[in-house]
Amino acid sequence: MTNESTIFMAEYEGHPLRFIRGPRFNGDLPWWVVDDVADCIAGLLGRDVSGLIGERILEACPAEDQVIIAIVGPDAVETTATAAAEVHLAGMIFGLMESDAPELAAFGRWFRNAAPAAREAVGGTVANALGARGISYEDES
Repeated sequence: MTNESTIFMAEYEGHPLRFIRGPRFNGDLPWWVVDDVADCIAGLLGRDVSGLIGERILEACPAEDQVIIAIVGPDAVETTATAAAEVHLAGMIFGLMESDAPELAAFGRWFRNAAPAAREAVGGTVANALGARGISYEDES
């Protein structure tokens, strides 16, 4: 089954972070391109560990919340990437705010602040995303 989806993009300190509207249900949180998130974190660390970070992200994300997407570039060359649901990435990325590494803490804070705009772009809410997965949620605002 093939679905077309708009690929949205945010950027953090020169690192492109692409995301899509998730394919599972309406009102889901963004699904982020795993390689983009991993490359960003590895770049902030100044270490060549993006493959390892990407593997850990995917291990923490159930298969039903991962999707392989085809991306057609401006020169009509198609590449593939894996996107994962934000609901599984958020805890790890928000956890970076507690990092002793100032670069990682800053990225965690940026993501927390950028997430609402990304959610709005795809029409998702935390309550919908968690509720659809059978996770109880109480809005603390």
